[in-house]
Amino acid sequence: CAYLVSLVSSGVVTILSLSLASQSAIKRAQRLEVASLVDPLTTIPNRRAFDSYLSLRSSEAMKSGTKFWLAILDVDGLKGINDEYGHLTGDGALQAVAKAISRIGNACNAFRLGGDEFALIFLDEFSGEIIDELRSISSAIIIDSCDLPRVTVSIGLALGCDATMLKIADQALYDAKLSGRNQLSIYEDQGSGS
Repeated sequence: CAYLVSLVSSGVVTILSLSLASQSAIKRAQRLEVASLVDPLTTIPNRRAFDSYLSLRSSEAMKSGTKFWLAILDVDGLKGINDEYGHLTGDGALQAVAKAISRIGNACNAFRLGGDEFALIFLDEFSGEIIDELRSISSAIIIDSCDLPRVTVSIGLALGCDATMLKIADQALYDAKLSGRNQLSIYEDQGSGS
């Protein structure tokens, strides 16, 4: 009888130990999943998170017959900053841009697409105030290095309801870059949504 109690007791301990190990593994997997969706340099969601959210937002918009706004931002002259001041300074510029776009607040979700590109997907109905906020991003970029020239962004903004908006916003960004630095170009897809 004492042997059975000992066996059952050790089995319970083993089961408890396995249960705690499983919980630990689940928590570790959850932390890894979150880490896989965040850009480690800027600490904002990354391209993987963007692709997932754009798909979700597009699906919602298609079902409801609504449109939403997508902005693609490109840091002007980042290659020159990296070449002249070094990659650590360039990294600081990217972090400053991420901080500036994060100041827009709850109106949108910000993502780093990679390199010198960022994206913003707006959550609510778009207003002229948000255009003003987008235009003010460059003035909100604060770099600790006093040797660095002012960092600006060019922005392509698109209105639509599906994942093809990325191509449209990218074209708007291209047009903004052709107009010079620190520009905003807006495209409205008239053919989709309501």
